Amino acid sequence: MLGTEEAIFGPFTSVNYLSVDNWNSFDVDNYIFAAGIRFLLVRDENYPFRIVGSEIGYRNISGKHNFYFNVNVDIIVLGYITGYSLGAWYDRESSARASKTPGY
Repeated sequence: MLGTEEAIFGPFTSVNYLSVDNWNSFDVDNYIFAAGIRFLLVRDENYPFRIVGSEIGYRNISGKHNFYFNVNVDIIVLGYITGYSLGAWYDRESSARASKTPGY
């Protein structure tokens, strides 16, 4: 799509704590434990960024059990797709207008 891409697939785990529930205090009793499978398609050149990624797994938030599925797309890719779509639409509209105008 944009050049040299690399696909990464594998397991992951993470533990997060010290969450901010309100801006007056830090609550050190809350924690988030997550484990699952992650797929990433990353661009690995001078400016590495994640093109698209997905995760599926288990998440424990302060004792509450959850399963989740997550898909994320980098803003650069969304901008590229939006710009390409708008350019194609503009070309279609301008060619339609040019075909309706009489020639000289």
